Amino acid sequence: MPDGRQVHYRYDAFGRRIAKTLDGRTTEFLWQGERLIAE
Repeated sequence: MPDGRQVHYRYDAFGRRIAKTLDGRTTEFLWQGERLIAE
């Protein structure tokens, strides 16, 4: 990010984003097939 912060992403074996970490806070993503059902 332009202000020097870092964002880290995690992906599952299917290439779907399952987590994002920014400023020590992690947002997890829950998938049902190809559909994102919760964040």
